[in-house]
Amino acid sequence: MNQPRFALAGTLFLVFTFVFFANIVLGQCPPGAVTLQTQTQVNNFATTYPSCTTIDGNLIIQQQGTSDQITDISGLSSLTTINGDLNIRDNPSLPNLTGLDNISTVGGMLQVRNNDAAGFTSLSGLGGLTSVGTDVLILYNDNLANVNALSSLTHIAGKIQAQDNPLLTSLTGLDNVSGITNLTIGSNAALSMCHVASVCSFLDAGGSAAIWANTGDCETKAKVQAACAALPIILTNFDASQEKGQVYLDWVTSSEYNNKGFNIQRSSDGRSWTDIAFVEGAGETSSAIRYTYLDENARTGLNYYRLEQIDYDGQVGYSDMVTVHLAEKRGFSVYPNPAKNKIYFNPDDTGVVRLVNHYGRIVLEAKNVNQLDVSNLPNGIYELVVSTGSVVFAENIVVEK
Repeated sequence: MNQPRFALAGTLFLVFTFVFFANIVLGQCPPGAVTLQTQTQVNNFATTYPSCTTIDGNLIIQQQGTSDQITDISGLSSLTTINGDLNIRDNPSLPNLTGLDNISTVGGMLQVRNNDAAGFTSLSGLGGLTSVGTDVLILYNDNLANVNALSSLTHIAGKIQAQDNPLLTSLTGLDNVSGITNLTIGSNAALSMCHVASVCSFLDAGGSAAIWANTGDCETKAKVQAACAALPIILTNFDASQEKGQVYLDWVTSSEYNNKGFNIQRSSDGRSWTDIAFVEGAGETSSAIRYTYLDENARTGLNYYRLEQIDYDGQVGYSDMVTVHLAEKRGFSVYPNPAKNKIYFNPDDTGVVRLVNHYGRIVLEAKNVNQLDVSNLPNGIYELVVSTGSVVFAENIVVEK
């Protein structure tokens, strides 16, 4: 009499098991921390969780043993958020960090430590990172030459420690960081340029710093402070605002030395920048100078701006980023969004139409059309850019099948 009941229970168990494993295959993230110690583990994670975007705990990429060494983490490209620490350490064969490009937020600490592959010369792969919850530690990387890839990082809530990176020459890339609580910069034999804007601001405010055994202008704390004082300009204000569908930029310097001028740069994502104008500097002055520029070709949506300041001797420095959002220009519409097969749009006049993926690559391009077939594109977020004779229109499009 009880046999049907047990048969039903067995069926339910099988259904539950199937659904559970089906969900894993479909890409749910694993719970808690993730530790990847071999290339096989990296590959298995990419296969098992192809759509995983958020790690709730720490993500640790740390080689164990001498076999099956980690050489490629490109399969981690779906990740956007690490709620714990991002710890990349002790990887002797990992040449770059390609695969982490879409991570924008690390809730805990970022540590890049003891990665000694010959090709590991930069932090390329961390270009999308904008926020770190505590410390940024860059330690014992034998071939690391620059940290330029961190130029999108704008906020941390802890210390910056750069130590024992023998080929590191400059801290350019950390220009835009706010929230620093402490600086430790030591034993980087080739490091001669530490006077980036964030470091100078931190030291000017009396921040605690230990700086030793570097070289040139970065040899000691006193030399860094002297280099900060000799910066070609002191920028006291940089703002962007919307003016009748255009963007008005306004910046003020309180003094200038050897200042040739400013390249005004614009971006749609805060990562890839385009020069849109050059404004001549005052050369040398101790008086306050105000500059303005009107961007008549700003895109619909979010626009990022920064100033690239150029010395007469060719050296450059960068301001903090500012943003302004332009409402949709009349005469344009895009539908449907999300899209499955085709997208349709209605520009005021004809022009060049491009669809760009999140890596900045053009995946579709056409002229004088008002629709694009996206049925063969993988799911994701793309940017539709319509360039006419008078305006550039851009909008994010979601392809979802």
